[in-house]
Amino acid sequence: MMIATVIVVKVIIKLLIKKFNMGFEVVNILTLFGKSTDVVDIINSLNVDENDITTLLEPNKVKFYSNQFCPYVELAKISSNYPNVTIKVQFADEDIGHNVGQFYLQNGEISEAIYPNGGSDEAYVMGMEVTGDKFFVTDFLYGLDENECEEEFPKTCIKLAFKMRMCNSIYPTYILDMFEKWAVDVEDYEYASEISESIKNQI
Repeated sequence: MMIATVIVVKVIIKLLIKKFNMGFEVVNILTLFGKSTDVVDIINSLNVDENDITTLLEPNKVKFYSNQFCPYVELAKISSNYPNVTIKVQFADEDIGHNVGQFYLQNGEISEAIYPNGGSDEAYVMGMEVTGDKFFVTDFLYGLDENECEEEFPKTCIKLAFKMRMCNSIYPTYILDMFEKWAVDVEDYEYASEISESIKNQI
């Protein structure tokens, strides 16, 4: 029975790999919870290079890419083959802020699904967390002119950086001043103190 299960999983993985090669557009992260031997079987079936820390993030955590969408159907089949393993699935389009979500799979059934509306603050934050791409709250803001701060998208990025409690002396002073004021307004004095230190380091 175990041999048959492994064969089925390997066939599914081949289909996944075929899809992934079409274009690296969606980042997927799987975190597996369950009997260690089952988790190892699933990890092994993914043909993960144990020395590649960009793919095998942790012993029970794998990152891979898929084309356009999270491959839910294939993942549900894998989940059905290992009903005692819970799989946390996180996915995000490389177009940050869109096509992003999180759900759990057990025995092929989905639960605790979160699908933020595209373009919402929640979607941007989740997208950056999954992809690890924080460009819009770091480098993009580092070179932002003060007269651009009130434009819609830069303004959104500044608010997101604040919400994520970003703080370093590379940000322009006028952005750090905003952060400090907002932190005091919400009585987050620890964050306000960090921001104040960053401003001092600019002098």
